Amino acid sequence: MYKESILLVDDDRTAAVAVKNALTNSGFTVIKSDSCSEALSIIQRKNIDVLIFSLAIQEDNALEILHRARFLSPEIGVIVMTQNDSPDILIRAFQAGAQAILEKPVDEKNLKKVVEEVLQHSRLAKENMRLKTLLPLFELNKSLVSELDADKIFPRIVNLVCIETRADRVSLMLLDEFTQQLTIKAAIGLPGELIGKGEDISDDSIAWSVVETGRAILLNGEAKQLKFSGNPEIVSSLCVPLLLKKKVIGVINCSKITSRNPFTEGDLELLYILAGQAAIAIENATLFESVRMQQRNLERFLKKSLTAQEDERRRISSELHDGLAQWLVSASYGMQLCEAFLTSARHDDTVTEIKRTNNILNQSIKELRRIILDLHPIALAELGLIEALRRQVESFNRENGTTCEFKIIGSMNTLSLVQEVSIYRIILEALNNVRKHAQASHVDLILKFDLEYAIVEITDDGQGFDLSDALSDKVAKSSIGLITMKERAEMLGGALNIITAPGNGTKIFGRLPLLTYSDSTHISSIVAGNEQ
Repeated sequence: MYKESILLVDDDRTAAVAVKNALTNSGFTVIKSDSCSEALSIIQRKNIDVLIFSLAIQEDNALEILHRARFLSPEIGVIVMTQNDSPDILIRAFQAGAQAILEKPVDEKNLKKVVEEVLQHSRLAKENMRLKTLLPLFELNKSLVSELDADKIFPRIVNLVCIETRADRVSLMLLDEFTQQLTIKAAIGLPGELIGKGEDISDDSIAWSVVETGRAILLNGEAKQLKFSGNPEIVSSLCVPLLLKKKVIGVINCSKITSRNPFTEGDLELLYILAGQAAIAIENATLFESVRMQQRNLERFLKKSLTAQEDERRRISSELHDGLAQWLVSASYGMQLCEAFLTSARHDDTVTEIKRTNNILNQSIKELRRIILDLHPIALAELGLIEALRRQVESFNRENGTTCEFKIIGSMNTLSLVQEVSIYRIILEALNNVRKHAQASHVDLILKFDLEYAIVEITDDGQGFDLSDALSDKVAKSSIGLITMKERAEMLGGALNIITAPGNGTKIFGRLPLLTYSDSTHISSIVAGNEQ
């Protein structure tokens, strides 16, 4: 059973012991202090229902505890004990937040009565505070549950936080898993050009401290000044994490400038609750947008697949007609010549023609194997994804002056054929790009598996390139390029991001969800058209 707590502040030990014993016997939890600074520390750490404070305490700033106590805990009940104090001091005590007066020496019966009256006051204040907290949560849920557009959710969250915390500046920042930056999605009180801007971990801000620890930060007085130029001094900062399944996806950052009162522990608790609701709403909007994007991709790939098979058949037909078929015709003519030479007893010419025809047939066999491998990688079917990739890396290291280091993290779950082919093709295309264009000396290839995703990271130390130019290049549509790599990942509900710049190397980060069998077979017909 909860026992309401009372903080007794009095340096008159005899009187304090008498009051403490009376209240303890009445079932209250009593904490005794004979110092204002100690009392403030207790209020910051513990939940105190009633503060009983002696005006005769021997400290110059005695009344300051009343101001600070009400500031730290607005719903706390305050009783002052007086002994021949002037009316002016009593008036100042009530102005500082006192709700009742007890005369020393304290009458035990009157003490219990006054404490019960103040406690009732405190209970009502707490109930009002609780209702005040629930109201914005209700409004938040009502506003956000029906809204699945993330671009509209972000400003709503920021506006609500600004109203409830009375902050001068509020920003909502999300963590980008690809770039490892905090990106401002919505803000109040900050320059508009900062929306969409990223903040690196090297900036060492309050927000990054919250991301790394997963714990909120409340700074009063010692609050850091924001890095944006022209800001007045920040007197109070409050930053809480946006947590989703115990993972930090972003932060809500609030600050107050010189003219405003600092944030309280109550603001921190309220913002924690708001942040929890906001994180769920953001996840819902993100999932909805992901499903909607995946649906658009599926529709696009379905349309694309209607022509992909015919295009691929025409390409294969052209390759067979222009290459393999011509060589086989030539071999056929060679065999006819051999027959004619044998009939004429031209043995030397026969041997020469047999050698030429044999070379043509060997070349035809190589070309046929190349076409078969292009249609479907045999190593993948026979050896599995990991071993097939190892063979490719070994071949890459033998044939190039570039060293590729291949690492596998985690245990590979059972992948569908569609998933294995997509991962295999993405990695092969990335390695081909390194071979042809990067001029790199080292490549790191990491294939990572967790419970939900297969993650591909390919990093080279090459010359890099201009990504926007590369993505706008429509040459060589028939080959698997950067755009097709992204399409492969998106088709499976994942994403692929390319980070590069001229002179800075290239990093490819792909994340593909580990789809169930039913999910993968649903789109296997689409991929089949592109794999043929």
